[in-house]
Amino acid sequence: MPDLSGRGLSQSLIFGKFREGAFAMITAEPKDQSSIFVPIAQARKSLLPALVLALCLAGVGRLSAGPQFTVIDLGPSDPSPSEAIFISADGQILGDSYQGGTNYLWLWQNGVRAVINSKDGVGAEVNRAGNVVASELGGYYMDGYGDFVPYDRAYLWSQGNVTRLGTLGGRASTAKSINNSNIIVGVADDALQIRQPFIWQNGVMSALAFRSSSNSSWDSVSPMRIIDDGRIFGVGTLTGAVHAIQLAPSKDGIYDLSDLGALPGIGLSGSLNAFNQFGLACGEGEFSPPLRVEAFLLKGGTATLLGNLGSDGSYGSGLNDFGDIVGESNSRSYRAFLWRDGVMYDLNSCIDTNSGWVLVNANSINNAGQIVGHGMVGGSHHAFLLQPVSGADGGFWLSLRPASAAGQWVLTLTRQLGTHVGFELSADLVQWTPISYQTNNDGYLVDTGPVADPRFFRALVKP
Repeated sequence: MPDLSGRGLSQSLIFGKFREGAFAMITAEPKDQSSIFVPIAQARKSLLPALVLALCLAGVGRLSAGPQFTVIDLGPSDPSPSEAIFISADGQILGDSYQGGTNYLWLWQNGVRAVINSKDGVGAEVNRAGNVVASELGGYYMDGYGDFVPYDRAYLWSQGNVTRLGTLGGRASTAKSINNSNIIVGVADDALQIRQPFIWQNGVMSALAFRSSSNSSWDSVSPMRIIDDGRIFGVGTLTGAVHAIQLAPSKDGIYDLSDLGALPGIGLSGSLNAFNQFGLACGEGEFSPPLRVEAFLLKGGTATLLGNLGSDGSYGSGLNDFGDIVGESNSRSYRAFLWRDGVMYDLNSCIDTNSGWVLVNANSINNAGQIVGHGMVGGSHHAFLLQPVSGADGGFWLSLRPASAAGQWVLTLTRQLGTHVGFELSADLVQWTPISYQTNNDGYLVDTGPVADPRFFRALVKP
């Protein structure tokens, strides 16, 4: 089994390095957590003109106006309906299949689908190491009406081995998220059968202690995502209203709670479904007039309603660090959508119209623009992966070539990001110097003047 101690470094920067003609990958931790780093190109000067670094599967073609994708069929590998529910930053996919009244989980890695041994499992996330957190049927208890009610137990699946996480002294537990240091968060019952937030690390589950600087009385705090710097995002109830929250770790082991805003909509009908590392969240709520359910983006306490694909109904399921949101919306029937830069796209219009697919719902999107979900093909329910087409407004690739003027280079991303993007240079990967740039039809024109030996380039994108 891999090291599950939780002591590993957060490794979320990807460097491409040319060394004696060979391409190697190294990782390092970003110092500025206010930015997300998309492909970083590094090379000896003599090799810079030939450098093309692809984050996904292909190189960069021309920039196009709209998103285009290739559909990859993920199954089922048996007659049961199948759905992909989460995709990691590096393209590992967690999914489930339903057969004979039981839900089975599976992991898709490098084109191979492996069954996860669980009992009626409910999947949550998979990290870079391929470690999966989920919940399985733990048993049944009798409620006050004499009915038998099922309950879940959280577990970690790693390379075929299952580690059951336990509870906080009570009956049930549910895993919600895992980061790349194998730290897990979720909710669990205490000895009084009251559900509490938990954190699991070094093989031990403990209650997640938090405080609020505003001295507000928060109830029902539930973690939803933990990122590599240790911050946790989730929801909490304050004076009867549901809010998005951030829990930041402190030196004394207690998490500081910050209010990210109340969920929009009528009453308590809204729900949050996903966070990115900047605390942006997506979900859906009930609104009027007219009375409808509509997906939203919550950023800085302000909600942006996303609209729909033709009738009153949309649901926001997943988002990435660039604020792209995926989900499903009503048209004549449910259709998967991508919302990007204020525009909602029917994903069925973003694939080959002769593919035979009807994309019903999209559940997750990563920073490479890869999307997973569920659709219909050949009369069956199948899981899908949407792979951005090279040169289309989909994922993020970076290419680098010399400009006509000395000391200038043209950097091209597959999406022009305007003021959201910045570039830096370094001679040693320690000291980074911001550089000015201009945009044109080819991409971004950057000047290497501030650094004497500019061997390293990186692109930063802010939400």
